[in-house]
Amino acid sequence: MSSLTSLAASALAFAVVLASPPALAAPTDPPRSASAQRAEERFRAASDAFDQGRIDEACAAFAESAELYPALGTLLNLALCHEQQGKTATAWREFAHAAAWADDASQRDRREFARQHAAHLERRLVRVELDVPADAVHVDLAIDGEPVPGLRRSLPVFLDPGEHAVAASAPGFKTSVTKITVAEAPGSGPLVVHIPPPEPESAPSGASGVAVAVSERPTLRRDVGWVLGGAGLVSLGVGAAIGVDALVQARAIPNPCTGRCSTGAATTLEAASLAAVGAGLGAAAVGGWLLLADRSAPPSTRGGVHVVPQIVAKGGGLAVAGRF
Repeated sequence: MSSLTSLAASALAFAVVLASPPALAAPTDPPRSASAQRAEERFRAASDAFDQGRIDEACAAFAESAELYPALGTLLNLALCHEQQGKTATAWREFAHAAAWADDASQRDRREFARQHAAHLERRLVRVELDVPADAVHVDLAIDGEPVPGLRRSLPVFLDPGEHAVAASAPGFKTSVTKITVAEAPGSGPLVVHIPPPEPESAPSGASGVAVAVSERPTLRRDVGWVLGGAGLVSLGVGAAIGVDALVQARAIPNPCTGRCSTGAATTLEAASLAAVGAGLGAAAVGGWLLLADRSAPPSTRGGVHVVPQIVAKGGGLAVAGRF
């Protein structure tokens, strides 16, 4: 066992003497609770494990004893054990807590003992700063699963040497995890952890968003092209039928026209035929252009596409409204 371990063992023994409850209670004392009895058993097991060099086992037993029955002596022993494990930040917090706990005259030795160890460990702490984007104020942060609430996000964080995971999460956004490694001794400056901006869960990332937009564009143009082409053919058919009717009406007019003969009906039908044929040709042309246009051009911002009936002074037709 090294000199440092021997020193820690001696200090541990000192804390054990001060912290250990009496093995046997006086007959007049009230019966001890089951938690207190179990805490004493785990405390003694931790002390034996520490003396035999089983540091990890000792720390786990001291922690269990402290949870079952919190006591200042147990906390001091747990801090010593964590110091031996190399968990400088954890041991520093526990010593600082123990020093504040031992605030009366009868605990002066323990208070000074905890303060000296806390001051020694403080020089070995690595300061970690969380750089949170301005638009991520509502993002929840957690280090190794432990939440970092409110003001603590802007304060330095002290972590044990080794690897840690910083998670950033928010409803409707993807959870990002940043891995960091804390050194055993402080460097020239703090370790800054840059938290990435939150990314929506439903938003496509990278080239996938472009691929989706390009794949939708030809389908829309093709569908509208077929609709306009079909409407154009129908309009051409209607125009042709009206034209035939106009021709029949025109042939029924006597030549030369004398008396009460009138060409009004034939003229009206002729105008309607021309309007329907014109609208049909226009719709068919637009539909054909949509079907044959170059689909490799990048899509522009577009709204809805509508085929709207249009009535003019001398006929009717179809109009296309929208963006492509």
